[in-house]
Amino acid sequence: MKTIPESIASGALILIGLFMLLVALADYRALREARRLIEEGTLAWGLVTEIRRSELRSNDEFSYEFKAAGRIYGKHRIEVGGANLGEFVAGQRIAVWYDQANPGRSITAPERARLEELPSRIFFPLSGLAFLAFGIVRAALRSRR
Repeated sequence: MKTIPESIASGALILIGLFMLLVALADYRALREARRLIEEGTLAWGLVTEIRRSELRSNDEFSYEFKAAGRIYGKHRIEVGGANLGEFVAGQRIAVWYDQANPGRSITAPERARLEELPSRIFFPLSGLAFLAFGIVRAALRSRR
């Protein structure tokens, strides 16, 4: 007979796996949208309005604004990491691709580079599948006892 903690452990592993797969799916959809915007969107030149460097370079953030259809759009405090942000400084011009039908949907090269990183593309899907498979196998083996 299986105990409650064993059932909870298997269920927790399955839930963690499903959560990681949902994160991977969200990242995939964001990357697909970013690629679409860069291929089909309208190019505008924006302005980097803020750079926030952190002690952990992987947490660097930036903000930008750009003009489209007579209005100013932008994003604020987007975490892209130091490697993707490079040597950008506040006040520097930055290429922004946006959707003409909805200029609030925009992307820059540092944002896309963050989405292209291996953790987003490989770690979450593989880890999610591993947790899910381990949880299912564990639950199946426990139910046979």
